[in-house]
Amino acid sequence: MDGLNTLELFYLFCALFGGTLVVARMVMQFMGAGDGDTGMDGGDSSDLSGHADSDAGFKLLSLHGLSAFMLMFGLVGFVVYRQEQAGSLISLAAALFGGYISFYVIKKIFDGMVRMQSSGTLAVSTAVGSEGEVYLNIPKDGTGRVLVDFHGRLREFDAMAENGQEMKTGEKIKVVRMSGNILVVEHRA
Repeated sequence: MDGLNTLELFYLFCALFGGTLVVARMVMQFMGAGDGDTGMDGGDSSDLSGHADSDAGFKLLSLHGLSAFMLMFGLVGFVVYRQEQAGSLISLAAALFGGYISFYVIKKIFDGMVRMQSSGTLAVSTAVGSEGEVYLNIPKDGTGRVLVDFHGRLREFDAMAENGQEMKTGEKIKVVRMSGNILVVEHRA
């Protein structure tokens, strides 16, 4: 560390700190430890209990954002100050800009991952118009079960006949509407 002034040491410390966090996070992810047991799961960094919301996505003070900012802040600041022979104010501005850009890129990546998540719930109302067959007899003015090709998969739902008539197992049906959470079906032509 000979020949390094205080500002250069500060930049190197920031880069080392941020780089250590990035490497530790990657190692933990590969080992499967970053799933919520460590407090380093991408939630709020002030929650060190490990019970952060798994759907929290990217928060302002996350470990991801902090490590990306610190790593790039230190690297850019050091390079601009030492290699480009810029003054301390210019290197500080460049370091802040580099840290912000890396923070912004990581945030956009996390925002994209959150948008790709699905709740896993199906809106049964979108089954109207689907076709299938009676799975369990639908008694006259009663409720039975049907198998419907729904979102590319065969799903089983409670159903009743549109005109209240009895429908036997194996009869082909079409969903015409919803009545609460029950499909209303008719014979498929």
